[in-house]
Amino acid sequence: MKRDFTRENYEYFLSLLQQISDEQWCGISDWFGDGYLNVKHFLGDLGLYDKTSNMEKYHKELLDKKNTSAAKIRDIFEKVSATDSQYAGNGAARYGECLEMLRTFQEYIHSLTKIADDGYHVAANGGSFRSYIFSADVKNMMRSVSGRIEAIMLPLGFTADTFANLSGWYKDAYIASYENGHPEIKEKLDRVFSDPDFTNSEIRDIKYLIYNAPEPYRSIYIEHIDDFQVVVFDVGDKDGDKNEGSLFNSLNNKIYLIDSDETFFNNPRGPYNTFFHESGHAIDDFEKAFGAKSTHYTYNGKSLNDWVADDVRNHMSEYIDDTYPHLTDSQKQAIMRSLNLTDDAAYTYGGDENLDQVLKQYRGEIVRHMNSELAGEENEAASDVYGGITNNAIIGSYGHRKELNEKGSDYHYWYSGRKPTNNQTSELWAEFFAAKMTHDEDALVSIKEHFPNAYDAMEKMAQEMAAN
Repeated sequence: MKRDFTRENYEYFLSLLQQISDEQWCGISDWFGDGYLNVKHFLGDLGLYDKTSNMEKYHKELLDKKNTSAAKIRDIFEKVSATDSQYAGNGAARYGECLEMLRTFQEYIHSLTKIADDGYHVAANGGSFRSYIFSADVKNMMRSVSGRIEAIMLPLGFTADTFANLSGWYKDAYIASYENGHPEIKEKLDRVFSDPDFTNSEIRDIKYLIYNAPEPYRSIYIEHIDDFQVVVFDVGDKDGDKNEGSLFNSLNNKIYLIDSDETFFNNPRGPYNTFFHESGHAIDDFEKAFGAKSTHYTYNGKSLNDWVADDVRNHMSEYIDDTYPHLTDSQKQAIMRSLNLTDDAAYTYGGDENLDQVLKQYRGEIVRHMNSELAGEENEAASDVYGGITNNAIIGSYGHRKELNEKGSDYHYWYSGRKPTNNQTSELWAEFFAAKMTHDEDALVSIKEHFPNAYDAMEKMAQEMAAN
């Protein structure tokens, strides 16, 4: 079977949507019409077996049943294109995934066949076919079958928004099915979630995200399950270990999480971002023995640290060139130096504003523009790490600030004197890993836009982590 996601078919489906709109398909009784189509779909009676003679009608019914929009069609075709590129590599692993998918679909076909056969016998013996179709048992079976099919297809179009709208029963069903085939992973994760302050819904959500994470990030996480412990504590309690906030402690291999709804599902940076951010720090630390820790990693002849700094400098240099083309090279260098973006910069916290009045004005405009560009939850990684490279001369909504961490005149999180601490790189990796594990596409787009070379380096580093 070949998927035909050509431009011609894209336009074909859009034309069908227009016909549906023009014909007022199902009209005021759309809800009832869709219910009828649901039953027909599960019983294989949508014209699928009439070969191609009724295929256009079948497509129109199916599009209407799903209330498909032109935007959804466009999104589907774009995702398929991206998936085709993704599956072009790593042939052996992809073959295994496809084989597992086919076996699972075979099981689902057996379930659907049972519904059809049982319905036939009910009718043949004088029973009510309608009552059978709408009985609780059949509804549950249909829901289970469609949910399990969705579980296979969902990762192809999984987003943070998709996850937020999934029902609890669906997540439970998926987790049960996954853990039935991977009991050793279930046992290890149950240990991770042994802290009694974890709620059942938090455990369910995090497990679901882990089991649906893209490769190689899922394998990296699962590989290190036994390496750390997770502790949930109340603010002010500090759990006996004197921690003020959520963090990974490399001295005792514990991840500490503040027990608040904002830390977990209702995290403004995305559900469970903090959990996977700190997990990213932990994995980064454990991988040091294999030479893959972010602060030791090299890619195409440069350290990841250098790629991160180069990406920031290149972005800022291009912005200044485009916005202020009249500046001389020395004037531009003076502004870059004041932003801690040259080798001879002072690297003081917040930057050195030792500029003449004109350049100081330009610098202020640049800082205001960048702080606005880096605002918002989706730009958390860029905001934090641009702050890290510039020692907070540039920073958006999120970051590590002196007033939040150290009260004294010195601030050593990003720089020790004029030497970077490499926290810039470890923070970017942790954000990148969290975005991958939670399918936060907006955050990944921002990271790739602001760190194009470092993004490629981290993807390569993840592949090497999984291979060790």
